[in-house]
Amino acid sequence: MRRPRALFVLNSTGFGGLEIVLLDWLAGCDHDKMEILVACGNADFSRRLEAMGIPARVIPIEFPFKLPVMTALKRWVKLFRQTRPDRIIFLEASPPPDFGIQAVAPAVWFTGGRTYFFQSLAPEPFANKSSKRHLGIIPGLGLYWRKTGWWLRLRNRITARTLTASQAVGNKMVEYFGYPADAFTVAYHGVDTETFAPSPEARRRWREENNIPQNATVLVSHGRLAAVKQPMRLLKAFEAAARERDDVYLVLTAYGELTGGITEAAKTIHGSDRVRLVGFQRDRAALLQAADIYVLASDNEGFPIAVLEAMSTGLLCTASNVAGPNEIITDGANGLLMEPNMDAAIAGVLRAVRLAPGEHNRLAAAARQSILERCEIRGSVRNSLGMFGVAAR
Repeated sequence: MRRPRALFVLNSTGFGGLEIVLLDWLAGCDHDKMEILVACGNADFSRRLEAMGIPARVIPIEFPFKLPVMTALKRWVKLFRQTRPDRIIFLEASPPPDFGIQAVAPAVWFTGGRTYFFQSLAPEPFANKSSKRHLGIIPGLGLYWRKTGWWLRLRNRITARTLTASQAVGNKMVEYFGYPADAFTVAYHGVDTETFAPSPEARRRWREENNIPQNATVLVSHGRLAAVKQPMRLLKAFEAAARERDDVYLVLTAYGELTGGITEAAKTIHGSDRVRLVGFQRDRAALLQAADIYVLASDNEGFPIAVLEAMSTGLLCTASNVAGPNEIITDGANGLLMEPNMDAAIAGVLRAVRLAPGEHNRLAAAARQSILERCEIRGSVRNSLGMFGVAAR
């Protein structure tokens, strides 16, 4: 008799918060009690999974997601027939949905309804919920918007449960798409507070290796360079701080679709000699341990793992006042919040840099304490896996 089998389905090509969440879940599964499979077309994720030694089997998704409905339906049916999962968990970023009826209907059929969703990012509002006027007179019905809401409500009825990364993600699904208010469960993710902890020795060593003075004030931001992350705000905010003080440095992980443009822009700003573009960092803890201030200037977030890691490491965090960060940070209590625009980002970073040492240390200590109390990784992983019916260690 075979063990129960859970299949996680991931639609992504890069590596960011959603992929980190899934790796943490897979590491927390009880692989002796349940066979764990991951269906994805993300070679980078597969390599990281293998490097971590997690005994989950990867099923490559070798077809594009944007296929005609009937063609895609046949591909999904074939995949589920081959894997024969007892339960399926789809991991999705913001709507419009990555997984349509062609994926969800066969998933529900094969699992007898034991199909789940994890929604990681708050959806963007539609600028206009109606279509253009026909002949300049008759307003359109806005079906392009309505069909997303119809599908999400139907999906909720036929699947077992939807988990969201934060309360704000669920609230926006209700607000924008008419999703039932009681149809989602918030599952805050966590962080390994033992790995992501202050370390004076790691701080000294990393700065020495990257030619940063030990007494410098280091701003850091790590993650994929994408438009929603607004990395130009970070560069301009650093430039303003660098004009005020010659001991301010910036460390930025440069990978992702905007890497080329940000690399060129970094060469032209004041203080460019104090910018360190370090690429993807496998040891994120060492990177954060070397810094003083974490900056997140995004337009949109879910429940940013990067901020959890920085707060756990004891950094002062200044982040956009958007869904997710404002559920973690209370301005002036355990960090700083700023509005998601260029002027506010510059002002927010200057505010952080100008803090007196005593106030900086108070906020940094409060940040770590809040993570210890609310977001310890083991408890959060067990909680999420339990909601999916997946055996946890």
